[in-house]
Amino acid sequence: MIEVGSVAVDAGQTGEGYVELAEWADGSPVRLPVKVARGTEDGPVLWVDNAVHGDELEGTVALWKVFELLRTVELKGTLVAALIMNASAFHAQRRTSPIDDVDVNRIFPGDPQGSFTHQYAHRYKSLVESHATHYANLHGGGNWHLVPHYAIHRSGNSDAANVSKEMATVASPNIVWDSADVWLNNSLANLLMEQGIPSVIIEAGGEGKIQKENVEAHFKSVTNILKCLGMIPGEPERAKSHTIVGTADFFYAPTGGLWVSDRRAGDILKKGDLVGTLYDSYGAVRSEVRSTADVGTLLGLRTYGATPSGSSLGILGVVKDGSA
Repeated sequence: MIEVGSVAVDAGQTGEGYVELAEWADGSPVRLPVKVARGTEDGPVLWVDNAVHGDELEGTVALWKVFELLRTVELKGTLVAALIMNASAFHAQRRTSPIDDVDVNRIFPGDPQGSFTHQYAHRYKSLVESHATHYANLHGGGNWHLVPHYAIHRSGNSDAANVSKEMATVASPNIVWDSADVWLNNSLANLLMEQGIPSVIIEAGGEGKIQKENVEAHFKSVTNILKCLGMIPGEPERAKSHTIVGTADFFYAPTGGLWVSDRRAGDILKKGDLVGTLYDSYGAVRSEVRSTADVGTLLGLRTYGATPSGSSLGILGVVKDGSA
């Protein structure tokens, strides 16, 4: 039997319930919905979560579809899905918890004596690492941005790093970010990989919408990983080639204004190419934003127009030579 929070399943069973990781102001529990499927044979334990950022919901719907699929195929091992990981952010319809406005995916392993999100991160990491042999973290662009379908793995030479790279390769049809970036240091995926648990981050969607194409992207990513790990029958679909990103720059609005861009998430840009323009309320140009990479790809692009200075405009991935 495997137990995750209120869920307990034997071989061949699927169950759903919740995990309690914090408390609201009235003392009632903050509940994280989970679903667990256990195969008839032992095998890997793949832990997948979504809504680490509370406004990124495409992956939740994709996981519903994954469990529907598991009703029709033989599962080897166990799939654990944390369907809405960041419950307080989800209820507030925003990226981060309104209680302390901390980005949980930047502060793992958390702190049992810290603020709300630090405590939540500490308890969640302890839960995941007590069960998982492999980990996948689903994301989207949230309410304000759009991201293409791509996967991130942490650069490295360990066995866990190599398996993480393979998971990213089968999870993405187009772009793989082979990341050594500092911002990833305190993500759960990175810390678990350092502990020997292969881990991958998968992106698709945004604009505050749950659209079919992005749900399908996450569904294909998760099912390809399940096939790659030998957890369900079949071979994963593999792209003939990928655009490989080595590093990326988060870029921000140099002035306030109305953000206008004809670009699409995933576009390939050369140095100096226009990404978008900020206008004042009368239509005069305040500033232009251009690509700074010799060859870059838009891994994220702001789609909300009203833009205070310093607002996030997107992510420019720096493409490795010859892979675009």
